[in-house]
Amino acid sequence: MGKEEKRPSLRGAIDKKCRACTYDELDAGTARQQIACCIDTDCPLHCVRPVNTEVIPVRLLVAYGIKAEQLCDRSRGLVQDVEPTADEAANVYVEV
Repeated sequence: MGKEEKRPSLRGAIDKKCRACTYDELDAGTARQQIACCIDTDCPLHCVRPVNTEVIPVRLLVAYGIKAEQLCDRSRGLVQDVEPTADEAANVYVEV
């Protein structure tokens, strides 16, 4: 690392790794929602992953094929049965 390059913070490194591992732009939900729905409890970063989304709609859990009970306490508290936004309604969640 050069003298002028800034070393990333630990938080920034964790956030970047979780995004690289979890986020799929072609899947339902935002990067934050997808990371919050991660259920890989074998991952050493799972307990410190960024869970900073405002809400996890129930329909995302259905799209991901997971149940709220599989989520950690931090994520489970964000699950809500909310109506899709106009942008979300335009996209159809298809199970593969």
